[in-house]
Amino acid sequence: MASFTFVLLAVSLLTICSAAPQEPKYGITLPEECKGKGFCSIKPKGYDEIEARIKELLPANLIELGSRTGFNPIPPQPEDDDNCPSEVTVESVYAYEDPLDKRVDIIVQSGLFPQQLAKVNCKYSQSQIENLKNRKSDCFRNLGLSAFVNFSCQESMAMRTLVIYDLKEDRLKTKNYPIPVCCSCRIS
Repeated sequence: MASFTFVLLAVSLLTICSAAPQEPKYGITLPEECKGKGFCSIKPKGYDEIEARIKELLPANLIELGSRTGFNPIPPQPEDDDNCPSEVTVESVYAYEDPLDKRVDIIVQSGLFPQQLAKVNCKYSQSQIENLKNRKSDCFRNLGLSAFVNFSCQESMAMRTLVIYDLKEDRLKTKNYPIPVCCSCRIS
């Protein structure tokens, strides 16, 4: 009877140990120049191994999607410089570091499934505006209201859904991220 109890205990322990969460097989090292900046457009060390796993998880019948940005910026005209001048960058991103908990999400990038972000940034930062002489505002200057109200350009954010690879669950999933999409003139 004692040997039966021992065998039952051993089987129970084996079952519990095999059901324990496994450590992720893969990992990335975020480059120093990306730390604390949100999106990282530099391919992190270890991404190539993860990319091979991502390709296994993507559907076999996936056709080439090309760029998913759908963004075709209209170049600004010099006479339209009264509003908020902005700069648009389109880049592939490989990781996102959450600014609060420093967790790093691995963003899926594949030849068949590229995910590029079109980010719009105001041309002038608030400190640059303060240093510009004879400018009480950096937008809508021609309206003649700058003597009464200060205007400033600020980035407006929108949520963009990206496909990420979850290391712990070893699966692809979607997640929303805030992305600057335009530069708007606001009363400051």
